Amino acid sequence: MSIFTEIGGRMFQLVIAPLHNPSMLWAAVPLMASLAIITFYYAKYPEEEQGWENAVSNTLVLIFVGVDLLRYVYTNPQVEDIIRLSGIPLPAKTFAALLVLFLGVSLLVITYNHIHAKGVTFAFASPVTVNVMAYVAMAVVYSNIALDYRTLLAGIVMGLIIYIIVKLAIRGMPKKLFWLGKKRK
Repeated sequence: MSIFTEIGGRMFQLVIAPLHNPSMLWAAVPLMASLAIITFYYAKYPEEEQGWENAVSNTLVLIFVGVDLLRYVYTNPQVEDIIRLSGIPLPAKTFAALLVLFLGVSLLVITYNHIHAKGVTFAFASPVTVNVMAYVAMAVVYSNIALDYRTLLAGIVMGLIIYIIVKLAIRGMPKKLFWLGKKRK
């Protein structure tokens, strides 16, 4: 099987994960809704740029999702499975939850203190990047999707596809969004 087929299959698993565990929807729906709202916002106000405060608030999403994932794993211990990282057995779902929490806290410190250049930081703290990272981690924790290189690559490809869709959606929005009122400049 080719790597493209494997990644495509894993992306499909990620997309349909809420169908196998509907409790995932409680966190996935707000993630996708916030991404849609931000897309409409930047379509309505294309002259606006993301500021440091937006980047800081985006990182909080990862922290909140990480905490929710830990809650899920520890209230449902039967869902845990073991992976081997350099031969060391690790609880995969706990590892995924802690990784999201660690990334959230790390990005929070970086964005809050303006540690790296704006362009680099904003790429990692953008709504698309944060929401896709959070969603992939949720899919791993809430379902039987393996935490491996295929999932990582599928998440990256999924993020790129969503990024392109968002950019095209913003460009393709009509000059006046009738239900939002004010004309776009």
